[in-house]
Amino acid sequence: MEILLLGYVQRGHAFREDFYMKKRGQLVYKNIISLVVSAIIIVAFISAGRSYGSNEASFKLALAKDIALAIDVIYAYDGDIVFNYPNDISGFEIDIRDGIVKVYSKSQGKNDITAQSYYYSGNTKENLDFSIINSKFIRFEKSNDKLKIYGIQEIETGGNFGGGGASYTGNVIQQKITTTDAVSAAEPLR
Repeated sequence: MEILLLGYVQRGHAFREDFYMKKRGQLVYKNIISLVVSAIIIVAFISAGRSYGSNEASFKLALAKDIALAIDVIYAYDGDIVFNYPNDISGFEIDIRDGIVKVYSKSQGKNDITAQSYYYSGNTKENLDFSIINSKFIRFEKSNDKLKIYGIQEIETGGNFGGGGASYTGNVIQQKITTTDAVSAAEPLR
């Protein structure tokens, strides 16, 4: 019996040594993992600081708001329309889906921690799903209440009516304005 007890104690002791040896090895891995996670956090803070310091984050938010507003205005407009967004977006990637416009930095892509987003109301019947990558400008085309959004490299000016970035392709209703109407409209209120 003593021999059996001695063997049990020795095995238990050996088990405890193996257990503690594994713990010491795990401590090394824990330190390595802590260093890697700390490095990732430091890089993220530096990246965010550069983005906010260069006003890139505020420009991304303004860009997301502009595009969301353009979508709402185009949907509210009765008829067909083509609109070229005139601001240069070549440094950004844009996702439009699920009622949200998201703007990412081109260099960081979807991993951009300072990505900005803005909601649009749009059309409840149509679910937009567009990504704009490697483009300089954005073109919005609404035809038969269907909106298409895609990136373009150059703005084509003109159209059936208008110059500049917007081009109206629907029916033009012209109204005669007499010179007396124009003068009375221009007079200041008293």
